[in-house]
Amino acid sequence: MRYHSFYNDLLALLAVALMAAMAELSGQRAMIYPPIAALATGLLVADHRPWQVRLWQIPVLLTLGALIGTMLEQWLPEVPVVALLMAFLLTGMVLMTFRSTLFPTVATAMLPIILHLTTPLYPLTVALIAMMMVSLNRIAVSRGWKDVDPVNGTKRRSPLDRRRQWLLMAAGILPLLLMAEYGGHAALVAPPLMVVFATLCQPGNALRHHPHRLVRALILTTCCGVIGKEILLEFCGMPLFIVMPLVLLTAFTVLRQCRLLMPPLAALSLLPFVMNGPVWNYPFFALVGAGYLFVCSRTDWRVLRAVGVIRS
Repeated sequence: MRYHSFYNDLLALLAVALMAAMAELSGQRAMIYPPIAALATGLLVADHRPWQVRLWQIPVLLTLGALIGTMLEQWLPEVPVVALLMAFLLTGMVLMTFRSTLFPTVATAMLPIILHLTTPLYPLTVALIAMMMVSLNRIAVSRGWKDVDPVNGTKRRSPLDRRRQWLLMAAGILPLLLMAEYGGHAALVAPPLMVVFATLCQPGNALRHHPHRLVRALILTTCCGVIGKEILLEFCGMPLFIVMPLVLLTAFTVLRQCRLLMPPLAALSLLPFVMNGPVWNYPFFALVGAGYLFVCSRTDWRVLRAVGVIRS
């Protein structure tokens, strides 16, 4: 099993190296797609697929998310808070329609708004990367390096409950979006944090009872990204196609040591490579945003209804 893990990690790192090489050769930042780390974790590195989704749906959902994000950035460039909130809710509607929990779709939709990407190259890149990761998953399964992932059933919930939960999650992130916009700290609303938030809000999620593991893993993975960008890339001048796989490999090691192979945490390690300027304060603001979202994830709409904050 240890050898199988090695081969799966190698496939993940090669995929990231290929993406980084293409971005470096073309000079197009839109080709750097940090959620590739989440896909690599969920489809290759983790023992079981953490999402309720069929393989063929993954490129479809992620491409739809990319299109939603780029169109909202084109239509609402002057009101990013509104655009981000709409991206969150629209991707929630898409996921409910497909009965899926592929929450990296949320990060995919929010990323072009935060980075001000309007080029069609971004949705194209997302589609190609998603298809590549699905193909690598099939290769790993065919080689016996990874077991076939069944599409596990999720707890049956009414459409009203799901819609209400997405609306409450959107209400929860709104103050953070406002703080990020008017405080000028985009790391507060790093798209992978929104994926962590959506994951924690799912009924029965056990990670809410282990905040120390989540905090430790988040600090370490974000620090991996900072060291990779500021020291290896900027100071040492190492090529991007070497630095990004090294950062992801370190993030995988950290997550295994923390016993928390959570896909969005891996994506947090690659996010600094698409951020403008120095990113030394990235771990701090990401931790602040995560702390706020963790508190929000502990709020149950049924409790709010019971005390009269919301009505049935």
